[in-house]
Amino acid sequence: MLVADDRTHDGAEQTLALWIVVHRSSEVRLQRESADPANEPEQTAVTLEVARRFTPVALVPISRRRVLGS
Repeated sequence: MLVADDRTHDGAEQTLALWIVVHRSSEVRLQRESADPANEPEQTAVTLEVARRFTPVALVPISRRRVLGS
């Protein structure tokens, strides 16, 4: 898990932890979790489908920049 800086809607900084979890169900789940409990509603989870036969289970750290392609 890597920690990256992000900004909330009001421009305040918040710390986020971003990671990809590869599930046996052949999905890659991108989870974004705020390190600040006050921002619980800001948490998101996006599921992306990958190759049907992709079955390994792994926890792969990524950075926000890599996710956004910048």
